[in-house]
Amino acid sequence: MMWNRALGGAIRRVREDHPGATRKAPRGVRPLEFESLEARQLLATLAPIGSVLVPASLGYSATPNISSQPATVTLNDPTGDTGAVRVIGTVLVVTPVPLTDGGTNMINVTQVNDMLQVTVNGVVDSTPLPVSSINRIVVFGSKASDDITIDPSVDPTIPVTLDGGHGGDNSLQAGAGPTREHGWFGFNNLYGGTGPNQLIGRKGHVAFHPTASTDEIFAGVIPPPSKSFFHHHAPGGTFFKNVNGRAVPITSTDPSASATRQALTPIQLTKSTQSKSLATHSSVHKTASTPVASSPAKTVTTHTSGGTTKAAGSGGTPPTK
Repeated sequence: MMWNRALGGAIRRVREDHPGATRKAPRGVRPLEFESLEARQLLATLAPIGSVLVPASLGYSATPNISSQPATVTLNDPTGDTGAVRVIGTVLVVTPVPLTDGGTNMINVTQVNDMLQVTVNGVVDSTPLPVSSINRIVVFGSKASDDITIDPSVDPTIPVTLDGGHGGDNSLQAGAGPTREHGWFGFNNLYGGTGPNQLIGRKGHVAFHPTASTDEIFAGVIPPPSKSFFHHHAPGGTFFKNVNGRAVPITSTDPSASATRQALTPIQLTKSTQSKSLATHSSVHKTASTPVASSPAKTVTTHTSGGTTKAAGSGGTPPTK
């Protein structure tokens, strides 16, 4: 037994000391065979592939530290009937369908060449909207939260009205054209745009974010319900003007009160086919004849932080129609 072990160790040492020594393959085992592969070409050596369209639902990925010829990848939102877009005459009306998941409606109005485009919750509405056929844009929010944006690319001669709807936490952003924003229910952040804009909302339900082109700011006050049919309290509120990012209340003795009252009188905004400017039709709407405030305005406190101005006071009455 000991002799056999010693002999086996000697044989192993001989094989290690003589690398050229061959070992027979065990019986029943085939030796390894190698085959050459066909020629391969790496992606980095290919010619430019032009544009590649990738559906938004598929997503995309990339491997870092790999160089190639330049190419363009375009990600397109899906298109379809959102159920939120209507054209009534020459007015584009957007009203999102009710949400069932308690989320936020994302509504974006843009312009591509000579066509308007409405994207609702990631879906581009398929309704054809030539700019030449639209004289006004109206976007209503819902009971849910709404994020409504008018892109600066939209024709600045088209007047816009934005409404935060009947609830939720809403954000309204004006574009480059004349815009009137309303926020009466839920809570509303009203952002002015680069074009002339009016920010109107209910005290305690709105935060104003004026810009240099903000014309008027109005914080309305809704009176409590009256117990008597014959005794009603008129709604009130306070007009403000934007002074270096601060909301300064306007009183009846303010020289700008008359101009403010006139500007906030309901007007019919149209896009003129010749000069494309706003026109006021006095034959359709009456002009306010009462002062902005029937009595001296009450003390108003405003809070300004980071460009945000919240109206915290009240006084006076809105113009009569």
